Amino acid sequence: MGGSVGLTIRESNGVEHRMCRWTNILPDTLNNLRLIEKDSAYIQDSVKTWYEMKADYEAHNEDGQFEHAMSPIYGDHPFLAPVGYGLVVVDMVNNQILDYQGYTSIGRISSVSIRSDITENECGGHTLLYIGPEERRPKQKGVHNAFNSDDEYSAAMRFRKLYEAGRIPSAIDQTSRECLSLDGKSLDQIAEMIMSKKYYTFPIAMSPFQITEYREHDARDAVKMREKIEELGFTLSSKEKNLWAQWIETRS
Repeated sequence: MGGSVGLTIRESNGVEHRMCRWTNILPDTLNNLRLIEKDSAYIQDSVKTWYEMKADYEAHNEDGQFEHAMSPIYGDHPFLAPVGYGLVVVDMVNNQILDYQGYTSIGRISSVSIRSDITENECGGHTLLYIGPEERRPKQKGVHNAFNSDDEYSAAMRFRKLYEAGRIPSAIDQTSRECLSLDGKSLDQIAEMIMSKKYYTFPIAMSPFQITEYREHDARDAVKMREKIEELGFTLSSKEKNLWAQWIETRS
């Protein structure tokens, strides 16, 4: 499911990317070691698709002959303002992440998403029911292939890189709320935890970033976030100020 969400990234050199994105890219993009390390090449790769949609929208807004089907959805919002599910601001100058949305958790990876990568079959899907010769059953990706995937946006691959960098020191059992140390555990041992019937979340050490969470679709928290954005040195255009005012008014 999901939908649209505002996403602004300010790089360490001050360059800003004010965008509207699909919510589903948030966990892949933000819970990622390369973002935490402020990898410029990674940022350029992450925003490339949006700039293509923006250019497509500007070129074909009149005739509707878009090259990308989602260009009219995402390409027309180059603004630092909430839209759809809300807004996320990543400020690499001041090491701040402002989170005003409820679609996903920033700074955490769930065992469910990693398990999905491990159990994905060779056809790119998940076999729920198979009737046929066993030798023709689509094989699962498995632990090794999932943790060493070529897809750096996959949950399993992101988890491995974060874990090996010392960014995931513990797991939280969501049933008992017990915090479990992962110190000294191998990826195979962690995979056993992930493949069990229990549900875990893995908090990510996001340093140097500080995450500030705001209640989604809450007018007062929207005001607080807008004030924080301006405090951090962002300049809002008249169009953006109007978008903020409309957002807050419809949620008051």
